[in-house]
Amino acid sequence: MTPPSSSQPLGRVLALLAALALAMQTGCSSAPTGVEVNGQVLVDGAPLEKGSIVLTPQAGTVAPKRAAPIVNGEFKFTPEDLLPPGRFRVEIYAEEELPFALDDPRQFAAQKSPVLPRNPIAAEFNSQSRLVAELTGPDPQTLKFEVKRVRK
Repeated sequence: MTPPSSSQPLGRVLALLAALALAMQTGCSSAPTGVEVNGQVLVDGAPLEKGSIVLTPQAGTVAPKRAAPIVNGEFKFTPEDLLPPGRFRVEIYAEEELPFALDDPRQFAAQKSPVLPRNPIAAEFNSQSRLVAELTGPDPQTLKFEVKRVRK
């Protein structure tokens, strides 16, 4: 009877590591697939200074909900956020600069109103949006949205 070799477990570990390395090379080498999306958002004809855009898949489109920042009217979804072709509901939000830090309870409490300012973009372009983006692939897509401020 041959005594067990102490190199057998090491050999198994090395074989497992080699198999994992091969799987990672073949399974993870493909680039993300989807449509590259960028674009522009204008508010009453001027670029939206700071905000966000949210794309929510509609019936028949299998994809996660995605959001991207808007800076100086421009947005771009990162390569990790590539979207498949399909129909997406579009929501646009503006970020208003507040005269106090939201995470500072003393500054927040010192304000005249405990209510945060409402989104200056009209609800028809965010919470009640009917905007739709139709993405066709695989070429990059450039979207442009013109929205309006809330009228007082």
